[in-house]
Amino acid sequence: MQEKLAILLSRKLSGEATPDELSALEKWIRDNPQDHYVIEAVQLYWHNTAAQDFFNISDNAHFERMLNKAETPVVAMQAPQKLSKYKPVWLKWAAAAVFVGCMISGAVIFNQQAQQGETTAKDDIVTTRGTKSKIILPDGTKVWLNADTRLHFDKEFNGALREVYLDGEAFFDVTKDKNRPFIVHTSDIDIRVLGTAFNVKSYKEEATIEATLIHGSIQVTRQKECIPKIILSPHEKLVFNKLVGKTPESPDHLLPVKEKDPQYLVSKILQNTNNDSSIVETAWVHNRLLFDGDTFKQLAVKMERWFDVQIKFENAEVANYRLRGAFEDETIGEALKALQQIAHFKFTIRDKTVTIAK
Repeated sequence: MQEKLAILLSRKLSGEATPDELSALEKWIRDNPQDHYVIEAVQLYWHNTAAQDFFNISDNAHFERMLNKAETPVVAMQAPQKLSKYKPVWLKWAAAAVFVGCMISGAVIFNQQAQQGETTAKDDIVTTRGTKSKIILPDGTKVWLNADTRLHFDKEFNGALREVYLDGEAFFDVTKDKNRPFIVHTSDIDIRVLGTAFNVKSYKEEATIEATLIHGSIQVTRQKECIPKIILSPHEKLVFNKLVGKTPESPDHLLPVKEKDPQYLVSKILQNTNNDSSIVETAWVHNRLLFDGDTFKQLAVKMERWFDVQIKFENAEVANYRLRGAFEDETIGEALKALQQIAHFKFTIRDKTVTIAK
């Protein structure tokens, strides 16, 4: 439903809303009072001089650069058939759509003007399946959130420790502050840094937690147990096995790590170039879903989050296919057709359910 709100609000901000669209927006506000502060804040930001300068569209190249910089999902738009005639209007509305999409999808606003003295920063940032987002914490730390992720942090964020709690996957570019360590808490391990860039993958339904360091240094410790801390160097990856010493029921759509495996495993990450988008663990930040040797079942879990679908297998042999490749702008149908070029299987799509057979 955020998409509908983004469309209506962007049309109003650009001055192109029809009377029916304005009425629909007013009805939305009446029916969804919890969104009132978001709408007010977005309008305040839009009419702010800095925002107007940022979205001053002069040509298509400027607009394309702005779209490329947008980290959060924006409303899908199509240009009118006669672009030259409608160009100024479309670009202005498109800029508003990008702006509104970023503000709403980010789900957090740190400007005091928005609530005229009230605290506007929310302590829970959530992305749904099929979406990603980028936020900036009060200390300046940048955080990219992958699909189906929740990040929790203290609203003030001014204590002796900068602490966040993660369920899902996020990439952190931490602002250096030697006096205030930054700590990422997951379900089983804590990751402590001063200033660095790293990725953490910690979905509660998965059997492992991964920490991948790009640059800087991070310290990993086990919660509530006296286990020696582990220090990672750049381009190292730690995989923590949550199942060691436990006997949980693993979700049937995942391949659990065997309990006999070591609880900690540190290895060098694979990187073909100096571009972070070529790293499997962090390519998602650049809107690329890379997979290198995943089974089809393992890849399906990632695709479910990426495309917001449910994938079911009717054949165990197909589920165990090993696959390598990358997705960027494909739809779920296009992605599956691409996989058919390297693996033999059939598929059907009904609503958001994908069935795969041999």
